[in-house]
Amino acid sequence: MFRIQLGLFRHLGSAFCAFAALTLACSEPEQAAPAAVDTGGSSGSAGDGNLFASNDIGPGQDGAGGGAADRAADGGAAAPVSDAAGGAAEPDGEDVGEVAATVDAGASDDGLGVADPGPGHDAGGLSADAAADADTAKTDAMTADGATADGAKTDGTNSDALTTDAAGSDAAANDSGPPAPDAAADGTAPDSGPQVEKVVRFAALGDTGTGSPTQYKVGKALGDKCKQSGCDLVLYLGDNFYDTGVKDENDEQFKLKFEDPYATVEAPFWVVLGNHDYGSGGAGAEFLKKDHYIKYGKKNPKFHLPEAWWHQQKAHVHFFALDSNSLLYGDVLAFIIDQQVADMNKAISASTADWKIAFAHHPMRSNGPHGNVGCYEGAKAAPIPQLCGIIPVASGNGVKAAYEKLVCGRLDALITGHDHGRQWLNKASSTKHCKDVELLISGGGAKTTEVETKSKGGYEFNPFHWQDADKAGFLWVEIKGDTFYGEFIDEDGKVQFSRSFQRTP
Repeated sequence: MFRIQLGLFRHLGSAFCAFAALTLACSEPEQAAPAAVDTGGSSGSAGDGNLFASNDIGPGQDGAGGGAADRAADGGAAAPVSDAAGGAAEPDGEDVGEVAATVDAGASDDGLGVADPGPGHDAGGLSADAAADADTAKTDAMTADGATADGAKTDGTNSDALTTDAAGSDAAANDSGPPAPDAAADGTAPDSGPQVEKVVRFAALGDTGTGSPTQYKVGKALGDKCKQSGCDLVLYLGDNFYDTGVKDENDEQFKLKFEDPYATVEAPFWVVLGNHDYGSGGAGAEFLKKDHYIKYGKKNPKFHLPEAWWHQQKAHVHFFALDSNSLLYGDVLAFIIDQQVADMNKAISASTADWKIAFAHHPMRSNGPHGNVGCYEGAKAAPIPQLCGIIPVASGNGVKAAYEKLVCGRLDALITGHDHGRQWLNKASSTKHCKDVELLISGGGAKTTEVETKSKGGYEFNPFHWQDADKAGFLWVEIKGDTFYGEFIDEDGKVQFSRSFQRTP
């Protein structure tokens, strides 16, 4: 007989009590589901029994609570980028192409059209002059032949750079920022004509909600980076409020664990929820808690969460926000995930954006303690491979099924948290990787746990470009044209690793 650790019973209990938890959650007076808002066809309502009722926000409406002018008024506007030549900073361009909606599965229009920004405006949120000046000040110091964790070499479309050495990571090299524009064939500077390349800059961090000094330190480093390099938005990856979420939209945790730590970050946070945000001691079974966060977001547009799952386009990048906590319960309560999968499948199919990026709390693959989807907690709750996947809910089979349908082979990247470290996995060196998708984990926003370097028990190790769980930090990304450039930055503001790759048309 196998000895099953205490953690197994906790996960089993969470699964078998799911229906009871739903009943309890629905009985809490302060968590009553709000009436559905009719905006031209919603995909569900509180009255039809759908706990994740979603309202469709029609074309032309900004789900973030307004455009650039509105965000400037509420302190949520992206920081302007200074003129690299020492001149005054240019004003932000208009935020075009933003559409926040959870798609109505029966509607004929997803509202995914992108407006023309008009002359003088950069669809990525920067003015043409500011973007051109900032880009010309950058130099390309990334290498194209760094050795990866498994000994593979990068190809001509990727380049990795490190400022510190880490066990099992790529070769060290100096980093000095995103790639500079290529020179013309005759050696002259690139054409600075009227066309401006689309640029979106954003940060990503998760598992932040501690209110600890480390969270505040990372928040300061994030604010400094956004002022220095620009941030159009910040992906907030869940477990935003430990340990059991908030009690209502007026909970003081919003100030202590969100407003104060990120006071210097002048960009909206695009939010997804994690299992701790949904309460039940981290089991995530109090599904109606989502309403508290949505209501708070209506009061504070810097906390952008229009629905439990949603999608929005920024310039040439379409972001898909997945509620992976509800997906976790999909193998025992299928009705919880059916609507989300249908909505997001339709939105992804309809999108014509150059880049498609999903973000969620739970990872597809990870070298952290929670491990790989379909065998979450594999080294603990499933000490041998044969036990992987048999534990309801906790194994993550519901998440796995949804990711395989929505993400793998369809999107360019999946950015998640859950494990408290930072990882950039190597898709070229893994047969188990999510097909054609870059997997990045940025769950070290306030605390860290270990990362594995070899397989053990039910856990299977993943090749990586870089990983670290010694220091807290965040991910910063610039998507310029067809190039994705990312930096992992620690709590002290130091760039520890950078890498770029080209989009495959």
